[in-house]
Amino acid sequence: MSIGMNRSRSELVASLSGEDVIGIVAYEKDAHFSTLTDYFDLMLLVVIESVDTGISLSHYIKDHCRIQEIRLSKNRLTMEMDKGTNHELLGWATKGEILLDKDAYLGKLRLEWDELTTEMQERMLLAEFSIFLRKYLQSKEYERTHLLLDAYRYLLEALYHWARLVIIESGAYPGISVWEQVKPINLGVYKLYEELTTSSESLLKRVQLVHLACEFSVVSKMEESCRALLKLLEKSGAIGIREIYEGLGLHDAEINLSLILDKLLGKELIEEVIVPAGEDKTLLTLKYKHKEHAGRRA
Repeated sequence: MSIGMNRSRSELVASLSGEDVIGIVAYEKDAHFSTLTDYFDLMLLVVIESVDTGISLSHYIKDHCRIQEIRLSKNRLTMEMDKGTNHELLGWATKGEILLDKDAYLGKLRLEWDELTTEMQERMLLAEFSIFLRKYLQSKEYERTHLLLDAYRYLLEALYHWARLVIIESGAYPGISVWEQVKPINLGVYKLYEELTTSSESLLKRVQLVHLACEFSVVSKMEESCRALLKLLEKSGAIGIREIYEGLGLHDAEINLSLILDKLLGKELIEEVIVPAGEDKTLLTLKYKHKEHAGRRA
């Protein structure tokens, strides 16, 4: 079955529609990137009006077409779009064919996404910087312990997220072909990718060279990439890690804020506040606050 066939499309919409269904998006398998639909022929995103109950999956066959259905609430989709961390879901929602759109909800959401609002861009930058930082630091650890192949693997992943970071900085959403997308935006990052993967230098030399570039990028991009976090701390005063996650609308597993907080402390962009807790005050709780007019360590 092809979703482009009017009869099949109308039958599919009719079978999925219900009082609580407000939107349906179809994303067909691409011959070159079939992993985007988990090798199913068709990915269906069904948006419902009811209270958020998480994201549920269904697998079935209709007219010889293998289908994976993802069902989630309107609020959950809006939240995922705002955070910008679920890359596959965002790709399906923004690039798929809209089959049903009550009250133009999906159309409005796409317009907001295309504009890449400042708030959304800042959250996406924080997420990508977090992953970039973690992959780079893992690669450094492997180099230090002479595990070069592992260092190389993590460094490739770090460069990929650096490229995504650059694309988001330009005001665009990272697509499928990140390296082709980043090439006209920042040739330097693309050249680092080429240097790491195709240079005739030894593996150790290539890894060391790109590590130096990553270290410079961590320092130069930190403040701008962490603007969402710094804004929250500036507004909220001294708050704990749980309050930070809640203030950013994030879950623990989505962004490793501990690494970022450590780096921001080292650059004196924020400061640590120790608060005694418990009846005997022997437990010391760590909180963090924005440090205005802070000095910078070299």
